[in-house]
Amino acid sequence: MVKIYGNENKTLDIANFYTPGGHSITAGDYAKIAAKLGKNALIVGDFNARHTLWESGFTGRDKNALEIIDFLNNSEFLTLNTGCGTRLDPKTGKFSALDLSLATVAVGHKCDWRVHDDALGSDHFPTVTSINVSYKYVSQEPTPRWKLSKADWGLFKQITDKMNLCFDNQTINESNEHFILELMGACNASIPKTKTNKKNKKVLPWWDETCTLAVKKKRIAYKKYKKHQTAEFLEQFRTARNESKHTLKTVRQEKWRTFISTLNYKTDSKKIWDTIKKFNGKPFHPIEVLKVN
Repeated sequence: MVKIYGNENKTLDIANFYTPGGHSITAGDYAKIAAKLGKNALIVGDFNARHTLWESGFTGRDKNALEIIDFLNNSEFLTLNTGCGTRLDPKTGKFSALDLSLATVAVGHKCDWRVHDDALGSDHFPTVTSINVSYKYVSQEPTPRWKLSKADWGLFKQITDKMNLCFDNQTINESNEHFILELMGACNASIPKTKTNKKNKKVLPWWDETCTLAVKKKRIAYKKYKKHQTAEFLEQFRTARNESKHTLKTVRQEKWRTFISTLNYKTDSKKIWDTIKKFNGKPFHPIEVLKVN
């Protein structure tokens, strides 16, 4: 579970849920999860349950779905699903809605829900829940660092020798602020700083135009099948999806071998670990800060 803190001491609880196929989950089990959540809460995940309430066209009977309905009828939760399928069976080409987004009444009326158009290599499509609430986002760029190795210490000495450090008729705090202001002026004049790099870096160092084209081809094939839903377009989608997986795997392996071939005993270990993280899709992000008042 994740708890998000917002304005005016309001919180939003988000619980991620998964029901393995063949397992029975009762309404009481869902109620135990809900009891740990606050007034503003979401329960999202793969419930492996089908019902006409969240899947248009479904005519069967699902025991797990009936337990969910029982839970919804006896709680403050409602479903955000619109009836769209969230999983595409690659064999039959049929859509089903197994992934649900449940929200409490307090926050549900503020939510918009949709299914993403890219399955990202899975047979389940991500669902996107947007909550229409006001927020204040504060972003902080990496703090510039002093380049002490390139400092002009001669100039620094000249400036500090002429510093005006007369503290007559000043309090301790005023004297301290005055001294820091004079000292920082000398530092800024004689010591350069690192520059903030605002350019967007590639998240995956192995990704190239071949990968982009393969993924684009897969998305186009999926959109055609979703629109027409014929056997011909389903086969085209299957082929494009398999080709996309193969292309991404092959390119990644080739770029990794190329990187490994450049290593020797002099290679900086930090460079190696940074590259490993980037290959795994874990880029560095500046730390976001909270501002009070």
